[in-house]
Amino acid sequence: MPDRTLKKAQRFHQKNNNAQAEALCLGLLESDPQNIDALQLLAKIMSTTGRAHDALGVAQAGLSLAPEHSGLYATMGQIEQAKLIATKAYEGNKNDDIFLRNLFSFFKNIGDEKNAAII
Repeated sequence: MPDRTLKKAQRFHQKNNNAQAEALCLGLLESDPQNIDALQLLAKIMSTTGRAHDALGVAQAGLSLAPEHSGLYATMGQIEQAKLIATKAYEGNKNDDIFLRNLFSFFKNIGDEKNAAII
């Protein structure tokens, strides 16, 4: 049953129905808090819905249970890569108010208060 629920959650996520996918992941984790695949999908959902800070926390929790899980590292790496790109883009757009507002929101969403304060 958990495998079928996870596959259903993955299909919802692929169809961009992230609220439904997240609800299924949370249900799986309620019955099995160590379900690594559910943790990975939940982190991926959180990342794609603008909650990168939460996604990093979920991925780190998963890695504490399964330090060899490459999917969790991939999710964390994608978030860190986006952060690096955003930081580099800041250098060329310091006078663009719209860009700066978006960049501020990005850093707030990933929980990077230090960079958000700079903007």
